[in-house]
Amino acid sequence: MENVTNKERGNMKTLETKCRERMTEDVRKLINGEKESCQRWCTCNTDLIEGIYIAYLSESIMTTEGNPMSFKEMVTMAYNVLGTKQPANPRAYVYRAQTRKGTRQYSLIRRCMNMHYY
Repeated sequence: MENVTNKERGNMKTLETKCRERMTEDVRKLINGEKESCQRWCTCNTDLIEGIYIAYLSESIMTTEGNPMSFKEMVTMAYNVLGTKQPANPRAYVYRAQTRKGTRQYSLIRRCMNMHYY
């Protein structure tokens, strides 16, 4: 088992926070239809839903009334911008993303961290 120092653990936490913040900002741009955001999704629905869920958990994307936007609203807006049909049960995709253990694919956050760390 790998020995991880407190400093390394702290660096990983900071990197994870930065990845979450970046993902939230990317979702905000997507649902607002900003030109520089991706107008076509290139990977699986599970990754897209997982990214939206991470943004939802941040509670930093607001409705016009100043309340945190619901997960369902965020999914609907993102899929409308992308011009694709949204899944009937987006929460099933969240569950699928959270239970990726034993597969050869890490969570979206872990892959983001790997790209920056290695």
